[in-house]
Amino acid sequence: TMNGADLRWIDLRESSLLRAKLISASLTGADLRMTDCRWANLSGANLAEANLFRTNLMRADLSRADLPAVDLTGANLQGVKMTGANLQGTNLEGADLVRTELSGANFSRAKLYGAALSRSDLTEANFTGADLTEASLVRAVLMRANFTEATCLRTNLEGAYLIRANLTGGNFTEANLAESNLTRSDMPWAKLTDADLRWATLTDVDLSKADCKGARVNAGTRFPDGFSPTRAGFSVTE
Repeated sequence: TMNGADLRWIDLRESSLLRAKLISASLTGADLRMTDCRWANLSGANLAEANLFRTNLMRADLSRADLPAVDLTGANLQGVKMTGANLQGTNLEGADLVRTELSGANFSRAKLYGAALSRSDLTEANFTGADLTEASLVRAVLMRANFTEATCLRTNLEGAYLIRANLTGGNFTEANLAESNLTRSDMPWAKLTDADLRWATLTDVDLSKADCKGARVNAGTRFPDGFSPTRAGFSVTE
């Protein structure tokens, strides 16, 4: 066990940390390129400025870990646990995070272009200013998640659970929100241009300040009582 160990700037390239216990360890600036960290317990560890190029983090526990601005491209994140982790400004472009525990994680200003987050638990996750362009969040749990000023161009949120989510100023142009549940979500200044909202649930949502021009809805889309989708600029399809 190396719980709480001071391993700052250590060179662990291509070494094995299989099932290692590194709870609350300081790994600031550590070189972990191509290191085997499968099933390692890194909960609460500080990995700021660490090099995680092609690190194998399969089934590792990174809950509450500090990973600000770390480059995780090419890392194996299959089955990783990141509940409450700090991923602020982290590069997760193309990352495979399908069915991952990510509740309360901080993704503010993170690069998530093309990332796969389908069916993951992202309850209360923070995506403020994050880039989720073309990311997949199909059927993800995003209850009370924060998308303030996030870029979600062509993002796939089909069937996502977005109850009480904050979409203030978020750009959801051409996003797929079909069958998503947006009940009681906040949408002031959200851009929903050409988004797909067919069969989506928008009950108890104030859409008065959202840009809904060309967004597609149908008879299966549920709106607040008395709301006129055509007057708000929606494109009503069959």
